[in-house]
Amino acid sequence: MRQSLAKPGNENVLERYNSAVEEFREQIALHRNKYVTFDDVLIKIKQLLFYRDGDLARRKDLVNLVVYYMYWICDIGAEEESDATAE
Repeated sequence: MRQSLAKPGNENVLERYNSAVEEFREQIALHRNKYVTFDDVLIKIKQLLFYRDGDLARRKDLVNLVVYYMYWICDIGAEEESDATAE
């Protein structure tokens, strides 16, 4: 997927992906101390997204795939988890 995002012509998609990553990072920082596990934080954030946007709620499968991808390639998760355990 990263190679697809980097291809010429996909600048808009890459920009939207990076924007989503930043929003997730902000939401993780906001919610990480309220929940016991990182999984709980992600679940809460996804619930907020689904509540806010009906299109996302109808495509939970794609949202879960993108969130999993973000986590898998460490765009979200690694820093947030280590920050939370350091406090």
